[in-house]
Amino acid sequence: MYHTDEYEISTYRELDVCSASIKKIKKSISAFEKKYNLTTEIFFKRHKKEAMLENKDFALWIEKCEWLKKWQERESRYIELLCIMKTSRDIT
Repeated sequence: MYHTDEYEISTYRELDVCSASIKKIKKSISAFEKKYNLTTEIFFKRHKKEAMLENKDFALWIEKCEWLKKWQERESRYIELLCIMKTSRDIT
């Protein structure tokens, strides 16, 4: 696969956006963990079923966790793409 430096630069830029978003979401999740003195794992075990009806914070906590997963998946795809770009550049 041939690519230009612009592709690689753009991909790094997108990776930076992903990393910043992940950091921000993790900070929000950490605030919920401190506020309710629960880890996210324990929160999900205890509260996920009734959380949406029970408490706006709980609903937002769940939403943040879902977004975190999506951003982490996106970040993984960009990392994989960069590895492919570097490999193809090294071969040529």
